Amino acid sequence: DPGGERVIVLGGRTRDEQTLYAIDLASGARQTLSSAESPSGWQFELAGVDIDASTRRIVVVESDSRLSTNIFEVAPDGGQRRVISGMNTPDSADAIRTPSSIALDYERQRAWVTTGRSGQIYLVDLVTGARVLMWGL
Repeated sequence: DPGGERVIVLGGRTRDEQTLYAIDLASGARQTLSSAESPSGWQFELAGVDIDASTRRIVVVESDSRLSTNIFEVAPDGGQRRVISGMNTPDSADAIRTPSSIALDYERQRAWVTTGRSGQIYLVDLVTGARVLMWGL
């Protein structure tokens, strides 16, 4: 967690159960940070999460097999989600399919996203949402 008092974990066995949890390190209490029911009722299939402690930014990548990948910023307190990059955000160029992980480059405000099946690597601008295929077909 950006504050260092919680750990942020992904959980859920099915698409309907996908949840981003915040677990208090002192008490062990688990809080639902973001899920299909909270705060927006917007389902997502989580593939990875990374955190920028200096800006308190939580970034998740989802893998929706029916559509394309969205990269969200999740508010560390209320769990509200904002799409940074997606199928048509900012455009449809270099859409990412079936991601397996995300890693933030905090200083340059970008994210590296890898895909599981095809082994591709994408670079995503966290300010504009633009994606570039860096490696793979």
